Formats: sequence, C-alpha cells, structure tokens
Amino acid sequence: MSGTGAKPKAQPPPQKGKVAANRQNRTAEPEVQERGKTRATGAVDLDEDEQEIGDSEKGRSYLEEKLLLVPSGAPLTLGTLATTLHQIAALPGVTLPVINAVRAVAFLLREVELGAVAEDIRDIANAQFNDMTTDLREFTEGLRVKVMEELEKKTEVLKERTVELAEVVEKAAQQAGNAANSPYRDALHRGLSGAPMDANPRLAAKENIRQRQSLVDIPQESSLRNCANLVLVGKFSEAMGKATEQKHKVRSALKLQNGGILVEMAHIC
Repeated sequence: MSGTGAKPKAQPPPQKGKVAANRQNRTAEPEVQERGKTRATGAVDLDEDEQEIGDSEKGRSYLEEKLLLVPSGAPLTLGTLATTLHQIAALPGVTLPVINAVRAVAFLLREVELGAVAEDIRDIANAQFNDMTTDLREFTEGLRVKVMEELEKKTEVLKERTVELAEVVEKAAQQAGNAANSPYRDALHRGLSGAPMDANPRLAAKENIRQRQSLVDIPQESSLRNCANLVLVGKFSEAMGKATEQKHKVRSALKLQNGGILVEMAHIC
C-alpha cells in the first residue's frame, strides 16, 4: 500500500520507571558517598537510644532467647562467643557480606582464645616448674646436710675403732715378739697364765703338760746324745732317784735338734 493510506510510525512512550530510578540514584548518591566516607574515616556512630539492646545483660538474654547462646547461663568465653557468631551468620536473610564479616570475627576470636589459653598454660607450667625446682633444690640441700652429718658421725666412730684396733695390734705384736724371742726354757719355767684353768679344757691340759716338762742341755761330748729315747727315760729316772729322796717317774724323754733333751715327768714335781 502506498500514498496517503500509509500510517505514520508510532513514537515509543517515555520510560517512566527508568527516569524514576535515575532520580532515586541521584538522590541516594550523596548518602552513599557520605556513608563511604564515614567507614573510611572511622567507626559508624550509632544512636544508643534507638537500639533495643543497651547492655550486656539484655544482649545475653536476647541471644539465649533466640537460641544463639546455648546452654542458657553458660560461662562466657571467647570460644562461646565465636560459636555464637557462627550461629548468627547462619540466620536466614543475612546477606553474604554480613556472613563473611561475622565469620571472620568468629575465627579471629578463636585465635585470640587459643593464644590466651597457650599463654596461660605457659605461665602455669613456668610457675609449677619454678616451684618444683625450688622444692628439689631445698630437698637436695637438706639431703646433703643429713648425709654430711651422718658421714661425720661415722668417720668419728671409725677413727675411734681404728685407734682401738691399732692398740690391740700393737699389744699383740709385742706379746708375739716377746714369745718368739724367749727360749723354750723360759716358756717351761714361766708360771701359769692369767686365764683360769677351767676356762678352756684344752688350755688347762696344755698348761699341765708344760708344767711337767723340763729342757735339759747336755754337753757336746756327753754320751747321752747317742742314747735312744727309751734309754734316756731310764737314765733320767735313775738320776732323779739318786738326787732326791722322792721317787719321780719320768714319762718321756725327747732329743731335740739343737742338742737339748725335753724331759716330761709323770706328775708335777
């Protein structure tokens, strides 16, 4: 179709919504810019009178009522508050930036708690170690003093025992020296020992035998040196009978290597 019958193209209607949106954006830009400046320069100032939660008691009551702080009445710790922040971040309707911010604070609180706990543990461990070191030092010092006292006592006793033992050894050495240097003749002529006769039967028997014995020295040219022991018994018995009025019986006669003759009587003269 052509000519005058053609319809003119319709013009598009004005976009009212877009214009209104542009107007709102223009009016909101100063407010957004002002908010950005406030966050950049410092914390946002809040009107405390317009807030529902005005102190910690109301805040705790609100969190417990919403089951964000459980169990009710539990002691407050950094770990408990971090758990509460995670619960708040999981609430419906919370935007992603708020979720991320709340979770970030929660994790930071847990790190602060771990650092505080580690520091407390370190302080407690150091205090206990210092106490243990002091106790051990005192115990060691006391033990050393007691050991030194006991050692000094034992040393004194040992010195006394050593002196006594030295005196005994010296006396025994003197007696042994005297006995070794004295001839057998002196031993035969020596009197009874100081020990009682009935104290030791063997000692008493030895004393009796020693008292019945006599050592006789004969000249080198005497014919008695060549006589047998039985002949010597007869000779000495005959001589004893001629020398004394009493009859003494000679029990035995023994020639010694040094040339002497050991004569034993049947009884004490």
